[in-house]
Amino acid sequence: MGMTAPTTIFDKLLARRDAERAARTGRKLKISEDEAVLETNRHGTMRWYLYPGSPHASNSLIFCRYEIPPGSRTGKQRLQGNLVAFALTGYGRAVVDGKEHAWEATDLIALPPLEEGHEFQVFNDSDEVAKLLVVEPNMIDLFGVDRGSGFEQLEDAPEEGV
Repeated sequence: MGMTAPTTIFDKLLARRDAERAARTGRKLKISEDEAVLETNRHGTMRWYLYPGSPHASNSLIFCRYEIPPGSRTGKQRLQGNLVAFALTGYGRAVVDGKEHAWEATDLIALPPLEEGHEFQVFNDSDEVAKLLVVEPNMIDLFGVDRGSGFEQLEDAPEEGV
């Protein structure tokens, strides 16, 4: 008995499920630092571990590490929120919606989701590279890159294009 093409919406959902399962087969469960994608972009220097379309077992999170040079800063973004940043090294300021918040290593910066979004930028006031782990749920496939409130790069990091 041969396979027939799905004919109902439910059959199409099951076929999509099967295709998604097959695509996940053999994907990596562990990502080492040297396997993470390091790039300098308009937002600064970022080491990407999980991102939409990454070849890893889970794409439910966006997970990267900001690496901010001494005395520098990230770009400024308008984003939905729903993001946490954990400071591994350094100290400085996070400017959220125009208000400064001092941070240091082992602090957590949490942006709640807001319909109108947040303006967000991180400054490194220390004499070492500041490293912050940044995590947010991957809502891009559900809501698009704007994630319901808009996603804009308002100001570039000084290292962009280096």
